[in-house]
Amino acid sequence: MLDGGVYWSSGKWSVDSVQSILLAGYEHGFCGRGYQAVGLHYPRQTHSTKLTVTNSSTFFACDDPSRTVADAVFTQQRKTKIAVRTADCVPLLAVADDFALAVHAGWRGLFAGILANCAHKLADYGLHACRAKWVIGPAICGFNYEVSDDFVEMFLDAELSLTREQALTCISRGERRWHLDLQLACVYGLLNLNVAAKSIEVIRICTYANHDKFYSYRSYGARTGSNWSYVCL
Repeated sequence: MLDGGVYWSSGKWSVDSVQSILLAGYEHGFCGRGYQAVGLHYPRQTHSTKLTVTNSSTFFACDDPSRTVADAVFTQQRKTKIAVRTADCVPLLAVADDFALAVHAGWRGLFAGILANCAHKLADYGLHACRAKWVIGPAICGFNYEVSDDFVEMFLDAELSLTREQALTCISRGERRWHLDLQLACVYGLLNLNVAAKSIEVIRICTYANHDKFYSYRSYGARTGSNWSYVCL
């Protein structure tokens, strides 16, 4: 498995969330069951590659049909909590001196290049993804994420900006089906965007294996709730 300076961690558990070691000093959390979401800015997620900035249509209001459609949100405002929701997909939180970012990397968005798109969009604001500290949060792990032959082919052809060698490292053959490690794919995606390995932390907690603490789509299907991942400057 890749290491090369990337920090592989089990996080630090609190009452209703897991804390990152790398983001110590910033208010943040990867929150599962029992967390009450209050005062968060988050978009209406559709497995897209779109990044949006905080505004009135990202502020907490679950039933608001005018909520901004995006799968990543960033802010340059202090004390403004930004967040994404997941249930087995990969949440990413990033903080630099001048911005904070939250990303929902479902396989559709990840395959379509959401990480590269976030970097390009931030650059339009004069911000640099490579200068941030990045934390890849709890998600379904490769051991439990079984995928089909067709899915693997789609992964190898995706716009992830991974080399074929990197992509092949993310897949393995199980007894019945292939397994895909989306967290590892995110690591390679960030490294290829010139994020330093020492600025990446991966919290190796599987939402499927820990469905007593986190919501898991593969455990409960459409009936499941949402895990919240939030951060602020």
